[in-house]
Amino acid sequence: MIALDRTTIAALRAYRSRQHAEAAAYGERYRDSGYVFTNRNGDPISPGWLARASIRPGAVQCRANR
Repeated sequence: MIALDRTTIAALRAYRSRQHAEAAAYGERYRDSGYVFTNRNGDPISPGWLARASIRPGAVQCRANR
């Protein structure tokens, strides 16, 4: 277990609310994988994709920051 400050907890809760809305919009094709950060269809983000994207500055934008 890790301790999170109130701001982080609020941001994660807001992100989860948006994720539920996106899942509803995606419909039956959405897969609830249980992960926090996923592709639009709910699948976990591929570590390989994340590693490749992270070497390009600004390439990965967290939807929670929008």
